[in-house]
Amino acid sequence: MPRSIKNRAGLIRGSTTIEELMIRFPNGEASDLMARLAWPCAHCSGRRDEPLSLAAKRHNNPPWAIVEAFRALDAGGPSERQIVAAANKSSR
Repeated sequence: MPRSIKNRAGLIRGSTTIEELMIRFPNGEASDLMARLAWPCAHCSGRRDEPLSLAAKRHNNPPWAIVEAFRALDAGGPSERQIVAAANKSSR
């Protein structure tokens, strides 16, 4: 079974790809959250293979907060607190 189909209903993890998120939330919830985080990932050609944790690191966001925010989509979230935590750009 292809990975994207198998993981569609499972727990969102750092290894979940951007493409899997787009498939899991066909009404645009994932792409809307990416827009709030100022991520162009929904339109990027690399979204097929890029895991959520790598996208977080690439965009200088805390991976744990990003995963928490995307997990919250399953319950109708994320909350404003989760979005603020996920949007926090860490200094290098």
